[in-house]
Amino acid sequence: MKDMEQKQFSEITSDQLSEWLELAMQMWPHYRKKRHVLEAELKDYLNSPDAVVLGCFIDGKLIGFQYAGLRSEYVAGATTRPVCYLEGAYVLPEYRRQGISSEFVRMVEEWARERGITELASDAELENAVSHQFHKKNGFREIKRTVSYIKRLS
Repeated sequence: MKDMEQKQFSEITSDQLSEWLELAMQMWPHYRKKRHVLEAELKDYLNSPDAVVLGCFIDGKLIGFQYAGLRSEYVAGATTRPVCYLEGAYVLPEYRRQGISSEFVRMVEEWARERGITELASDAELENAVSHQFHKKNGFREIKRTVSYIKRLS
């Protein structure tokens, strides 16, 4: 049974970049034709002193990740700067609803507190009700809902 397997949580290293990239591609399939762009972004997080990249492993296999970083620019609802921001998280479907993402949040909170950070922020797509429930369950409060627009200038 999947929930009985031994889960190990640790920071992802540069040696595990390709595994992280594979999971990230599942989360963001729109990068399929721009894989190198996503890989470069992930490398930047791995190399940043202002970011943490966490993985959950079973028998050495990466089954989920969470990465977060410090943001000094405006973050809706934040009263301090910098703010620790949950940037991306993904758990393979067969391992969901086992507390992995909640453990990631706890670990990010600890990482942020060690750096004197007092606020943790995140976002979710408007239609992602599962993410909204997850955030509320983990102590986040909703700040606002937005719709983004763009106009091409010729």
